[in-house]
Amino acid sequence: MNDPPQIAVFLGPSLPKEKASIILEANYYPPVQRGDIYQLISTGIKTIILIDGVLPPHRPVWHREILDAMHEGIEVWGASGIGAIRALELQEYGMKGCGTIFEWYCQGIIQDDDEVIVDYTLNSHNFHRLSEALVNIRMTLSNAVKEHLISLEKSEQLIQ
Repeated sequence: MNDPPQIAVFLGPSLPKEKASIILEANYYPPVQRGDIYQLISTGIKTIILIDGVLPPHRPVWHREILDAMHEGIEVWGASGIGAIRALELQEYGMKGCGTIFEWYCQGIIQDDDEVIVDYTLNSHNFHRLSEALVNIRMTLSNAVKEHLISLEKSEQLIQ
């Protein structure tokens, strides 16, 4: 008998759960919000991966609950949206970050939360995007510059 995965992933509109579960066997949860991590601390989870989360006006995940999870020996990773933001803010305390968005925050290429915000609806446990994150537009334009489809100047104009 297989043991249940000891990994919790908070995921929403960034990637469908069906695709993510092919990559990683884990317990998948909707975008993280305040209190969610506290509910996991005593469950035996060994790793928490934050990808998507709610932002104001909703109740975003507290830094304190991430710190408390790490204090209990849980490894916490962040990528993509709120995960990349929290990983940058808490890396000196042991939270780990990965991915292009995390690297862009570290390098100062992007600085604000609004770069990763996506408006979405939830119907039948599926997330439907209503907008596109600015970081995705940046990545598309960066790729277009690399492929010589547009100039760097034009790319920068479009971002402004």
